Amino acid sequence: MHRSRLYVSALLANVGWRAVRLFCGVATLALVLVLTLRVSGQQKPGTLPGPSPQSPMVSAYFPPGGQRGSTIELTLQGRELADAVGVLATFPVQASIVPDAKEPAARCVIKLALAKDAPLGVHALRLVTKRGVSNLLPFCVDDLPELPASGTNRSPSEAQKLPVPCVVSGRVEAEASYYFRLALHAGQRIALEVVGRRMGSPLDSVLILYDPAGRQVAFSDDAPGLQRDARLVYVAKENGEYLVQLRDVRYQGGGNYVYRLRIGDFPCATTAYPLVVKRGSSAKVAFAGPLLDGVSAISVTAPGDPSTLAVLATPHRPGSPPGWPVIVGLSELDETIEQEPNDAPEKAQRITVPGAVHGRFDKPADRDCYRFAVKKGQRLVIEGQSWEYGSPSALYLVLRDTQGKQLANSNPMQDPPRIEYTAPADAELILLVEHLHYVGGPEETYRVVFQFAEPTFRVEALQDRVDVPAGGVGVCFLRLSRLGFNGPVRVQASAPQPIQGETILSGEQNVGLLLLSAPANAPPGAWPIKLLAVGKGEAGEITVPVTITEPLSAAFNNVPFPPRHLLTAHAVSITEPTPFRLEVKYNTEKLPRGQTGLEAIVRVERQAGFEDEVQVFAVAPPPAPNQPVILAAPASGKIARGQQETKLALKLPNNLPAGPLPLAIVGQAKHAARSYQVYARGTPPVVTAGK
Repeated sequence: MHRSRLYVSALLANVGWRAVRLFCGVATLALVLVLTLRVSGQQKPGTLPGPSPQSPMVSAYFPPGGQRGSTIELTLQGRELADAVGVLATFPVQASIVPDAKEPAARCVIKLALAKDAPLGVHALRLVTKRGVSNLLPFCVDDLPELPASGTNRSPSEAQKLPVPCVVSGRVEAEASYYFRLALHAGQRIALEVVGRRMGSPLDSVLILYDPAGRQVAFSDDAPGLQRDARLVYVAKENGEYLVQLRDVRYQGGGNYVYRLRIGDFPCATTAYPLVVKRGSSAKVAFAGPLLDGVSAISVTAPGDPSTLAVLATPHRPGSPPGWPVIVGLSELDETIEQEPNDAPEKAQRITVPGAVHGRFDKPADRDCYRFAVKKGQRLVIEGQSWEYGSPSALYLVLRDTQGKQLANSNPMQDPPRIEYTAPADAELILLVEHLHYVGGPEETYRVVFQFAEPTFRVEALQDRVDVPAGGVGVCFLRLSRLGFNGPVRVQASAPQPIQGETILSGEQNVGLLLLSAPANAPPGAWPIKLLAVGKGEAGEITVPVTITEPLSAAFNNVPFPPRHLLTAHAVSITEPTPFRLEVKYNTEKLPRGQTGLEAIVRVERQAGFEDEVQVFAVAPPPAPNQPVILAAPASGKIARGQQETKLALKLPNNLPAGPLPLAIVGQAKHAARSYQVYARGTPPVVTAGK
């Protein structure tokens, strides 16, 4: 089928398959988290226990951002919000708790003093209490003066008057539009930009601008590259009051349909250019987008820390407010920018492999050509990237020899676009990069990665936070994706002392668990934690950061591409001691594969005043695709009042992969009107290959 005939199908496929994959992953995680352990229930095989019932869970909060250098009051609603002690954030902020005697467990008010030099953009904010750290809350730091939406501006006659520049924070209710009035003079340029989906709101915004006579003069729905957020730029034709209408495209709404409407003559960038810079280097980064006159490239110093996947870059124009930041990715490769003219094979730009090249489609039907050398037997992997860095470009790749013969092409139905090719002989090759739909424009940027195939891997944490009681342990469940790599992988935690943790996934395992421990005298608090996965490859040691892709997507309301700079925003807390501790011992240290029975002896250490019953369960991470569940059947028991231990008979499948058994024991109990969930100390057996 000719590529032009695939326009609609490929568009749907590129958007649809990625959305379907992400939705399935996030939906699975959401289902898993909903199936939390209950005192009266037990874990189903293949599901994941939810957060500790004593840790805070925020279900709603407002406002979703603030102006740097200002102090705001943030109101949070949820459960277990009592005894708050502060916040954990990815930006500099000072927090003080405002006492609330009415519903301390369900409502919390915090004064946030945002530092004057806080970096602009979307950040992560968490509430910290004596009993844990909350779920991740997207929070925006801006430089524009902050105003709350009136909420009564649901008709043109009640439109809220706004100064220029400003940012207004509000909520959208179902079947409602919201109106704002701006006083503009002839020739004045104005940019209107909604930050909604990009900060985790379900709002699919629409912006409409009307002139003083009531005529529609500008409209935006799904601005390119903004993940369904709206943005428009307009130059006023006459003096007067202009009307802005904001609504959801489907007229949906609710308490979590929040938005931030930025208004002013600020730069509008869609991506950085280049999209990615080499880790540990200094580079000049420009911007791509619809409104960048007077904006100069900025210097970016890329961190060398492998756990940092991206940084933020803010476009500035002298005399104007700053624009909204864009992502700059980090890599280990040499990054090159295209040099025009390179739109024909005979003008192909020479590049080095391995490496990456950045280009843009300046005009419709533009194409770029790159020339490189390969050796016989080398397996080449070429991958196009755009959407994950904010670009709207859909790429189509064609590999040819120097005589024009086509050797391979990317599948328009596949995302990301990719070519794998093994060279039958030493040769010079040419890659043609085109827009799948022949689109061109200022924001149509891309990155193409050229690498020789080497085994590697990815590791994801299935939770974005872990609570560790003083004197106890917390558990982080892991999923390993092997990309041709068949060796063992060590995952280690780098966190403030005295938190410790390390685990190994064998060459057969794709799931695991990491136990994090803290001594009994550990001071309470919450910190970011870095998790690194290390394996030994053919060319040397491979180190990759452990990401929180699925939990972060869930925190951002299943947005297709959550902020890349937050993909490693794990959190860990040391909480006050729990009223009981657990220790587990198994009847064997080595478990031959095929043996389906295992006994766990669980002992309780009761603190003074705690005599209640403890429900005990065996838990394990969900299996990787085409892998067996760790537990073949639910396993539970109880330690009754006056008793000190119980035995769990665990039923396992007969085809477990060799390696440390990713199994944990958790106990739940109620004490003093509170629910507690406590993981047991103890090392599970190692599954051995022999029967």
